[in-house]
Amino acid sequence: MSKYLTTRAGIFYYRRRIPADCTDAFFKKRELTLSLDNTTSRQQALILAEHYNVLYNQLFLQIRKHLMDKFNFNRIFGFGVQTKTHSDGSKETTCTIDADDILAWKKIGLSNTAIEGLLHRAISDSPTLPSTRESEPVPVHQGATETKSQACASSLTLSATIAEFNRDRAARRHNSENWSPSSVETTKFRRLLEILGPDTSLHAIGRAEAKSVRDLINQLPKNSEKFRGLSLIDAIAAARSANADYERISTKQFNDHMGLFLSLFKWAINENHYGSAVNPFNALKKNEIKTIKRNQLRDRFSRKEIQTIFSHVIFTDFEKAFQSNPKLRPYRYWTPLIGLYSGARPCEIGGLYLCDIYCVKDVWVFDFNHNSADKCSKTGNAVRRTPIHPELIELGLLDYVNGLKLLGKKRLFPELSHEDKDGYARYINERFSETILKE
Repeated sequence: MSKYLTTRAGIFYYRRRIPADCTDAFFKKRELTLSLDNTTSRQQALILAEHYNVLYNQLFLQIRKHLMDKFNFNRIFGFGVQTKTHSDGSKETTCTIDADDILAWKKIGLSNTAIEGLLHRAISDSPTLPSTRESEPVPVHQGATETKSQACASSLTLSATIAEFNRDRAARRHNSENWSPSSVETTKFRRLLEILGPDTSLHAIGRAEAKSVRDLINQLPKNSEKFRGLSLIDAIAAARSANADYERISTKQFNDHMGLFLSLFKWAINENHYGSAVNPFNALKKNEIKTIKRNQLRDRFSRKEIQTIFSHVIFTDFEKAFQSNPKLRPYRYWTPLIGLYSGARPCEIGGLYLCDIYCVKDVWVFDFNHNSADKCSKTGNAVRRTPIHPELIELGLLDYVNGLKLLGKKRLFPELSHEDKDGYARYINERFSETILKE
């Protein structure tokens, strides 16, 4: 955005080259230069310049798409033209303008001569604007062509498109009568409407407009609650005036915005509401770097620490440990060993049933599955069969399993209680920490 800024005597101005195919609409001017409220602050100038960038991107696109006929041209520049026919057949044309109109025209960089030309142009009989250059076609996917139906697609406004999009999403849900967009999605759409304008034709939104949306959303302050009631531009300006290095929204929040807008235009393309096969919000997301919070960090045990852990009396002489602590249960011995030799998580080990231990082609396996509601795993990939390490068989695991079967038990560790949050892992982790790690 800084490429559109220039300074004179310390005051920032917005300077923008007019595309060659749009110069006729600006009376052969090749460049626009606008005062940015006489600001000397670069941060404030950047905010204002971004606003003008969105405005002119829309304006250039409208010119290229032939949307500025005589009526639209008058409406955009904010004045009315009236033609009165007298009894003798003569016609009198008048323009209704006021000081605000003149200031608005000057604000967008028009000189007095240009304003006079604008009035003559508005009341002329041939206000046709130059056509789009053939060297700048509307982009389409490689191998695809813009069909006649696409070119003639209904011209919905942005606000109407969002409303249709939400209605269509609601209709595809079972509880369609009670469904409505979340407040978070509503806020995102409100920001999109604020940047591009609710009455903007969907056809007038291209890649340049999408990038302008991206650039503004990327400048949003992190804590938007502090700026409730302010427009998007004002919120950015307020955050920047308070701290030039203010904290912005996270990459995830930014990508959520871009993802929603991408979905909106994908739907519009599929419904033939958008005149191009290319989604303007394609590939605008940031690459998200996943960070691990401090309380999520897990330190690995070193080989020496593992040797120390399994040198504990519970693992070297369980009978002796049981004599000193009659409340000691078999899971205190087996679960750490199974974890060591299988790599399974505590909740998976605690959820094993006796029928989950069986032989496949002379190989004994643990079957970690979801065959009962009390089992837990982190991902779908956790459903698997893992060979039982020979060391576990040597230590007597299969004998332990057969003993439980004779007692009519169903689970490998029937003494463990299940909890909704952690499954069977809580007692395994707690007892391991308080008896093994503390020592």
